[in-house]
Amino acid sequence: EKGVTSTRMHERATYWYTLSQPKLTGLDKALAEKRLIAAPPPIAAAGNLQPGLVAEIFSDVKFDNKVKTRLDKQIEFNWNNDVPAPGIKGNVYAIRWTGVIRVPSDGTYNFKSAVDDAMRIWIDDKMVIEHLGVAADAHDNVTLKGGMHKIRIDYWNSGSAGRMVLHWSKDQDFAEQPFGRGVLLHDPQAANQVPPPARGMYTMMIGHGHGSEPFYEFTASGYVLIGFDVSTRDGGKVIRSAVPVYKTISGNVRGHTLGHPSPDHKLILAKPGYAVGGLTGRWGDGIDGMSITFMRLKGEGLDLDDTYESEWMGGEGGSQPTPVRSTGKPIIGVFGNAHDNLDGLGLVERD
Repeated sequence: EKGVTSTRMHERATYWYTLSQPKLTGLDKALAEKRLIAAPPPIAAAGNLQPGLVAEIFSDVKFDNKVKTRLDKQIEFNWNNDVPAPGIKGNVYAIRWTGVIRVPSDGTYNFKSAVDDAMRIWIDDKMVIEHLGVAADAHDNVTLKGGMHKIRIDYWNSGSAGRMVLHWSKDQDFAEQPFGRGVLLHDPQAANQVPPPARGMYTMMIGHGHGSEPFYEFTASGYVLIGFDVSTRDGGKVIRSAVPVYKTISGNVRGHTLGHPSPDHKLILAKPGYAVGGLTGRWGDGIDGMSITFMRLKGEGLDLDDTYESEWMGGEGGSQPTPVRSTGKPIIGVFGNAHDNLDGLGLVERD
């Protein structure tokens, strides 16, 4: 790509200017110093970058007390009165996303944000967007060169319902949309503090496991899956996305968005004393429809004899309804495949 080639040329030039600068004098030294100051910050080679930004979650608004580190492929969060991680009280928290944004071509990009409470965005260490109050529909134009750029997003919430959604668009090129595949990236070496997944046992999967990106979401000890926020498309005939919802000692926590959400969505949560114990699905190219099996929590496990089924979500096309069930252990995570739609979904039992 033109942007990748340009980035590598800048990196190579920076290297040689740095190497030669101590040996230069006069105008040659001044020119080298000027070029070094103007050089863009170094970015890992494109081939080393992986999808998603590194997300650091803090239990305060000063970014001091970090409680969790994870990877987020989109900035698409509506926590409302839930919290993004355990260890957070009173809806007071902050999140810092860092990594690389791949800009497809030179031009002016419009960043649309829905923010509650506040956020700032830096690109190549220059602050380009700032909203210090609730912004339900903010638009900010940023002129960028095609290629790789460092990005940092700081968000904080001081006690109210939380929300942070960020999309972009470019006139004549593409309409408003979430960041596509391969746009938000990170250097794996910079993410080496992301904790390893918890151990668990995998159920079978509804849907299929090919043709889109795999995902794995594991939670910490004390989390139990209690439902999903499910969106549909094509008039409710196909499952578009799902967001897992977990119960913790400090409140409900939403997981990652699996697929791309649509406005047509419904939150399905277990009744008090119950949790997710299984899924039933129909699928063709993706998941056409699904329901959730809830089981009563019993001690450290699930009661296989005390269950109920949620309403059916999505359409009736695809395969015959196929169930997957827990063996009686609580569900602590999910796995599957997703890109534009949710193509496959399975459950992870506590080991």
